[in-house]
Amino acid sequence: MKNIKHILFTSILLVCSLYSFSDELRLTGYVGGYYIDMWIDSTKFDTGDIYGRYRYLSQESFIDLKGKNYNNEVLVLEEFWNEDHTGTFYLDIMEDSLIGWWKNEKEAYDVNLYYKSGELDLLEVQSLEDMNFNCSDDISGTYKIGQYYVDSYFATNENLYYDLGFNGGTAIFKETENGDLEFKIVMSMGQPVHLAQAEGVAMKKGDTYRYYHVELEGYEGCEIIFTFDNKKVHAISNNVQSCLFGVNASIDHTLYKINDGFKDFLDDIK
Repeated sequence: MKNIKHILFTSILLVCSLYSFSDELRLTGYVGGYYIDMWIDSTKFDTGDIYGRYRYLSQESFIDLKGKNYNNEVLVLEEFWNEDHTGTFYLDIMEDSLIGWWKNEKEAYDVNLYYKSGELDLLEVQSLEDMNFNCSDDISGTYKIGQYYVDSYFATNENLYYDLGFNGGTAIFKETENGDLEFKIVMSMGQPVHLAQAEGVAMKKGDTYRYYHVELEGYEGCEIIFTFDNKKVHAISNNVQSCLFGVNASIDHTLYKINDGFKDFLDDIK
């Protein structure tokens, strides 16, 4: 009888461990003046997809959450009540908290949430460095650099503009049969957003690739030089007034290769 009780007790412990809340990340804080608890139930490391729920401390019912972690910098979480979309969280990921805004079509509130229990690793998704590590050494592919943030630049009491902001960009490259490089690069910077973009064929010159195009009569041509090293590309532009970039926008960055594929060159890059 004693052995049976021991077996039953051990089985109960095993079941409890399988369904333990320790496998969730719990946060506590407020939305406006309303205190809440939030649980992050699962995070897909490769896609950034996140699922969870939260409740106001004055209520017993939960509101479902689903959204995405953007490069371990920003969470965008849409909330659903009875399958209806009722609001969205825009949250900067800090060392010990999530800070940002909640909004719907009619109102917006500041949000401040602190980690209460669970492992912070449950929130983590793959970074650009992780994606870069898994790429081949081939030049052809997609490259990216940038930083996400909660964009409240245009927000007012009347205009509830809170959104996902991004400074940085993407480039795609495809080697041609003669060794030159078809490319398209789009970089965004600042608020309001200004763009630096170019596309064409960069000619191979030793260890570099050079693009040169005369757009404006009477001006030197737009020159862009690409150098590839260790699954990264270093882009440098000269005569930028001829490149017709937006104010303060630049393509002078080092971008990480994130995959070996590339989109159709007619597609927009985001």
